[in-house]
Amino acid sequence: GTAFKAPTFNDLYWPGAGNPDLKPENSINREFALHYETEKHHASLTYYLNKVSNLVEWAPNSSGLWFPANVAQARLSGWTLAYQGNVADFRINASLDLQDPENTSQQKILRYRAREIAKFGISRDFGSFTVGGEILASGKRYNDTANTQELQAYEVVNLHASYRVARDWSIFAHANNVFDREYVLVSNYATPGANVFVGVRFSPQL
Repeated sequence: GTAFKAPTFNDLYWPGAGNPDLKPENSINREFALHYETEKHHASLTYYLNKVSNLVEWAPNSSGLWFPANVAQARLSGWTLAYQGNVADFRINASLDLQDPENTSQQKILRYRAREIAKFGISRDFGSFTVGGEILASGKRYNDTANTQELQAYEVVNLHASYRVARDWSIFAHANNVFDREYVLVSNYATPGANVFVGVRFSPQL
């Protein structure tokens, strides 16, 4: 397939940081996949190869101010292994991405893109209760186009629970980053530590 993406209004004209000379992105995308499906299981293995011209990427300059610019040529290739299904009484959702996000113009890794990304989630119902959790993991990334500012790999554990009080109503809670791991998604920007959210959800069953 092919794709076209024009720069956003903010990319072009953000006060003090826009770049009106940005070119639109163009890409050619190839994907091959194998799927296995039964009533309770769905597994897939996908290979992809995307070549992008003029990829729009925001980056800080020497003064720390952020500006968008075009990456002349980028190549994103890799494998995705995914599974979703039921094992005994548990629902499982897992994926593993092994990718090569390359700035081919400079022969560097694209900013903020890890070579390895993994997710594993599991949940189970106990009558009106649902409990579960997930592990999110990412390999190291780079904060700059020259790949000199490394952002460390990280793993985060999240937990969740809900209780159906009526057909359309439920109470839920999310505990995120339960082990209070310190990690960085973007250099000099803080990420939340351990935190809990509680709420009420209304989902009409039509």
